[in-house]
Amino acid sequence: MELSFTLINTQNIEMVVRELLRYLESTDAEMKALCSSKIVLAAETYSPSIRWHLDVLLKILTIAGNNIRDDVISSTIQLISNSPQHEQRFITDKMWEAIMNMNQLENRQPLVQVAVWTIGEYGESGGFDEFELIEHYRQLLWAPQLSITTKQYILVSLAKISVRIDGCTPEIQNIINSFRVHMNIDLQQRANEFSQLFTNYKHLRNSLLEKMPKLKLTELTTSEYNADFASPESTEVEEQQEDPEAEQEPSNQDILLDLLGDCFSSDGNGNNALAVVPVSQPAAATTQPYYPTPTTSFNQAGLSSYNNNVPMAGTTDSIMDLLGLAAAAAAGTAPTAPNQTHQTIAYATSGTAASIPSIDVYHKDDIFIRFFIHPTVDEQQPSSTASARITVQTTNGSQATIEKFLFQAAVPKSFVLTLREPSSTVMPPGGTIMQDLLIARQTSPSHAGPGLRMKVRFSYEVENYSMMEQIDVNDFPSGFLR
Repeated sequence: MELSFTLINTQNIEMVVRELLRYLESTDAEMKALCSSKIVLAAETYSPSIRWHLDVLLKILTIAGNNIRDDVISSTIQLISNSPQHEQRFITDKMWEAIMNMNQLENRQPLVQVAVWTIGEYGESGGFDEFELIEHYRQLLWAPQLSITTKQYILVSLAKISVRIDGCTPEIQNIINSFRVHMNIDLQQRANEFSQLFTNYKHLRNSLLEKMPKLKLTELTTSEYNADFASPESTEVEEQQEDPEAEQEPSNQDILLDLLGDCFSSDGNGNNALAVVPVSQPAAATTQPYYPTPTTSFNQAGLSSYNNNVPMAGTTDSIMDLLGLAAAAAAGTAPTAPNQTHQTIAYATSGTAASIPSIDVYHKDDIFIRFFIHPTVDEQQPSSTASARITVQTTNGSQATIEKFLFQAAVPKSFVLTLREPSSTVMPPGGTIMQDLLIARQTSPSHAGPGLRMKVRFSYEVENYSMMEQIDVNDFPSGFLR
């Protein structure tokens, strides 16, 4: 079958489709769905005439029955809508003949849906008796074997026939009124709405039930579907026009950077100002509750100043070296890497622990976010190597559990920001998540510019609802990281 569709062209389309329709009659249900969709796409691409195209679609609806995909129904309706008036008259008569036999309609409900849509839109051009038509619609609506979706199509079609064909409005109104007490709420609602168009809003019935405008062929039909039958040359040209450089979908970090303005944009080498580098925590840190103190960091590792003689790199290891995230620092020993020197900076003064300044960042919807500022600047070190740690404390003040909590942050490109792994992503009622932000300034004092500013975005899920907030944090202590 795949070979047959590959070989289809404008010269052999009629012969190949004729053989495929024969195959469609004998194949199983799964293959009927696939084969019918492929035939529809081939017919859209290589159809020699509208009449032939309409006839093929009608045969597909009749043969495949309920084993067709929704794209076949939509493609058929689109083609009928865009056909000339004489072709619409032709297909309306064909559709009426196709649904006359009630015994076969249970297994051909897509055919019934397309047929009643066509009759409802172009019923005035059909060559059938209107009273016979209304009686047949009554039988279809009360047929237990037809689905609710099919009956919705029929009810809408019946309302449209009332403005297409004169002389049958009272019978249509009686049928619609009988569905105002139907057990199905959708049919009941439709019937009550249409009933109002026959009584209180009679003057609006013609305008509301007028013919639909021509349906434009969707991009999905004209490009993606037809790509299976397009020539390789045209496909390559379209790909070059649409995606000359194979653009990648932007990440969450890129989207956040777009919101930050010029001072947060990437530099000339394409380096982003947002440097989010998750760093794994030691196992011991995840098993013990954390409370911010002046002498202990969240990850139990000391924070060191960086040797100004070592060039800055863009890798995770270099950033870790820049911020002194070495296990040896916790033990008071320096790492043995060549050409690098680190100096551990303590958080407490002699004899007395200094209090940690904090900033209340967010207090809304029972979410509380507070920044604890841990300055780690050694006054004997050059100010250009200033670094600090901020502990983010997020508390759930609601009675519901918060899940999938994600904290993101961005700073101007004169700083380097590293986000450590959070203590958790789930907050029970009253629970807290702790996360460290490691910040270092990478510009010299003469080019330091304004102080630290930060864009913060966080998202979470609560009771199956997804939430996202974005805020600006500009209230850092004066002289912080300067």
